Amino acid sequence: MANNDSDKTIVVEGLTKDYPGRRAVDSLSFSVRRGTIHGFLGPNGAGKSTTLKMIAGLLSATDGKILINGMIQTPENNLLKNQIGLLPEHAPLYPELTVKEYLQFVLKIHQKFEKSEVDRLISELQLGEVSSRLIGHLSRGYRQRVGLAQAMIYDPEIIIMDEPTTGLDPHSVVEWRDWIKKLTPRKTIIFSSHVLSEVEHLCDDITVINQGQIKATGKLVDIQKKFNHGQKIKIEVGVKKHLESDLLKLPFTDSILNSHFDHKKMNLEMILKGDEDMRPALIAWLVSQKIDVYSVESADFDLEEIFMKLTVAEGVQ
Repeated sequence: MANNDSDKTIVVEGLTKDYPGRRAVDSLSFSVRRGTIHGFLGPNGAGKSTTLKMIAGLLSATDGKILINGMIQTPENNLLKNQIGLLPEHAPLYPELTVKEYLQFVLKIHQKFEKSEVDRLISELQLGEVSSRLIGHLSRGYRQRVGLAQAMIYDPEIIIMDEPTTGLDPHSVVEWRDWIKKLTPRKTIIFSSHVLSEVEHLCDDITVINQGQIKATGKLVDIQKKFNHGQKIKIEVGVKKHLESDLLKLPFTDSILNSHFDHKKMNLEMILKGDEDMRPALIAWLVSQKIDVYSVESADFDLEEIFMKLTVAEGVQ
């Protein structure tokens, strides 16, 4: 079956995976645009890894289908094997081999014999100083680099990464962000992560799943707009006793997200009800209470707040 929508590298339609006694993935439908970075989010046990394994062709679906460049993906479809590179959460590394030996071995598995490709990836991923060391003696950060190299070694169009930065130090995480950015637009990237700030900085699109079901999917900016119900604002005002409780009694206040004191000022982050700009009404009330107003600014809902709305609301902690 051909996919007429040429800007979509991956199309998932009604994807379902059942195990005895439970449904891990429940009728997922989403797409991944060509040459973009797509974040795949969800709490532990949401079905992220299962879905990524099915997209990679490592696991069969109970129902639904996956199209890779218009071709139906199944574990038996060998034509798609070299179109997808996979870095699973625990990379399939051989600790008794050196970095260079391992990458040459992976190259042979895929019936590729361009030895210069191994040298190129060792250079690109800064593995030169450890290329002759046994993988079993490498740090977590270096092992992840080797895992990425094996996913890229046969030059696949699509790269799937499952929690690639878990356990890395902050310096290594920054390096990973740079490598992922450099891979697009010539590659299509889909990766799962618990680091929401990382997804927010890197991704063009996201898909959020919870309990095996889609909760949101699409361009990140569109999802942020969709969940901007009400108006999120930040205010800096003079200190007044019981200010928070008084603000919550106002008819246009939805909630107060956080507050803290800074010298003789109070900083609050709050949500006002409705789509109308209620800042003038808030300022008028503050002035009527003889409260000094230093600043009132609009703010966007960040990805963490959206994620919590989509998942914690259903009791997933």
